[in-house]
Amino acid sequence: MIDAGIWPERESFSDQGLRLVPARWKGICESGQAFNSSQCNRKIIGARDPKEIVAFGAIEKGVFISSAAGNDGPFLATLSNTTPWITTVGASNIERDFPTSIVLCNQEVYIGTSIYRGNAISQGALPLVYVSTNNNSRRCLAGSLDANVVSGKIMVCD
Repeated sequence: MIDAGIWPERESFSDQGLRLVPARWKGICESGQAFNSSQCNRKIIGARDPKEIVAFGAIEKGVFISSAAGNDGPFLATLSNTTPWITTVGASNIERDFPTSIVLCNQEVYIGTSIYRGNAISQGALPLVYVSTNNNSRRCLAGSLDANVVSGKIMVCD
């Protein structure tokens, strides 16, 4: 795992005891998000794109590198990690819904999607349950719901 961020105040980034920056080095220390050039020293002389540089060195040693595609592309369906020596992995979703409608006792109808794709339930009215104890339960993630609370009920999820 590569942490592409640094904490210049950490002792490991101290330049104490290091020689001067070589005269052949022609770069500058660039500012970035939450990093300004005043934080540079003789050890931190170029704080730009470290993930790509470190990954290239790892590839040369035979290490497989993968990275998330990201959600920062300039347009829909674009990605932010375009380094050619890093395998970019993206997630997707299925282009399929299981549409469902729920009819309340007062005959109001709500249209949505469901993960249940079986036959219609014909048990009459079932209670609606919205569990909001934490983010996982609000989203009905596996293992986040108490079976004693939700069994035999219709779950409403975020």
